[in-house]
Amino acid sequence: MRLGEDSLTLVFATDEVVIAGRGLHALYLHLADQKVQRVHEQGERYRELSEAPVFIEKIERLPRPLV
Repeated sequence: MRLGEDSLTLVFATDEVVIAGRGLHALYLHLADQKVQRVHEQGERYRELSEAPVFIEKIERLPRPLV
């Protein structure tokens, strides 16, 4: 995993999953402790309405090149 300012990247053998949002450090810690069952995006539309400490704006799956 790589944690950026507004993104969290999960690296798998065939794909990278980029999660964009706010408060992602808390999600990072829960993922590291394997305490997360699922993550779903809430969408940009609800960004200003949400008062939750963690907000997932977008989840993007990027295929990794096969070597």
